[in-house]
Amino acid sequence: MNQDQYFENIVTINGGSGVIVNSLTSDYSYIYTAKHVICIDNEDIHSDLLPIRDLIVRDYNNEPIEILEILVNSSNSLDIAILRTSKQINSDVVISRKIISSPEKVRFCGYPGRSRDAPVILNRYRNHSYEFDVKYTEHIKLKTSMNIEFSWIVGMSGGGVFTDGDGVVLRAIETKYSGSKNEYDGCVVAVNINKFDDIIHHINESRSEKLSIVLPVELQSFQTLENLAFKFSDGWDQPALLNSIRKLLICIGQTKVTAIGITPITVKEELEHILECEFYENFEVNEPKYWAAFFELIVISVMVDEPETFDKTYLSNILNKRRIIYK
Repeated sequence: MNQDQYFENIVTINGGSGVIVNSLTSDYSYIYTAKHVICIDNEDIHSDLLPIRDLIVRDYNNEPIEILEILVNSSNSLDIAILRTSKQINSDVVISRKIISSPEKVRFCGYPGRSRDAPVILNRYRNHSYEFDVKYTEHIKLKTSMNIEFSWIVGMSGGGVFTDGDGVVLRAIETKYSGSKNEYDGCVVAVNINKFDDIIHHINESRSEKLSIVLPVELQSFQTLENLAFKFSDGWDQPALLNSIRKLLICIGQTKVTAIGITPITVKEELEHILECEFYENFEVNEPKYWAAFFELIVISVMVDEPETFDKTYLSNILNKRRIIYK
């Protein structure tokens, strides 16, 4: 992976780092970070937050980013926070809510503290290879794949932990290094990205105008939803046959869906007036399980209707005539 592909999505926040993540709206972006980075006492996540005017947020070109709002879950003691920007910012980041586990390798990216007094340029930025070490109740510990100096970790709080491979896939946010300066063991502590969803859901509980959720990687294509589709109940005495049927149904869906080049997000954008129900909050139609159910609906409809043409008009007719039920 070219380090620039991570680099352009990482920002500096006062003495720490953050990651630009785009929501399902063109009005603003989110910046995921560690809560202590924006606390008055950055050694205590329960201390008061800095006022927005005191937040100095800059992109990889050292250009300032205007922050409109700080989002934290007041009932959660996790060291995480979200900054909402005043306008949308370009970001290549996609979210994967899959929990990091052994023996995964990931890449941790951010800006070391000692570069704070200089312009943000490429040779100040660092990314390091890490791998899963141990899972705790609310966070995980990652161990370095090579010897990394303590000075290159300090100040990288709020940096992104990405899948170490193709694509800029965000998996977690780093909150602190492991151990003390004198006993640094090369490990860092991180919080899996799904915990940031809780902040948005918590905020939305008290708002009439809901905040947008973040696009999960599962909505990039229907193929990424295969593991959620046609999950039959156990108990049939021919599991091998059942698995063959499931593979056949998925194959039918893939053949049709791939032929017209649709993705969950493009369907949502074009057919949102049909998909949305007024008694659902805006994040309901962005759940991967919803789109797995939609994929199943496509397959069953094709088998029942045997349409001469499978296109977006047919999809619209499906949604007008049938209903998606998922749980």
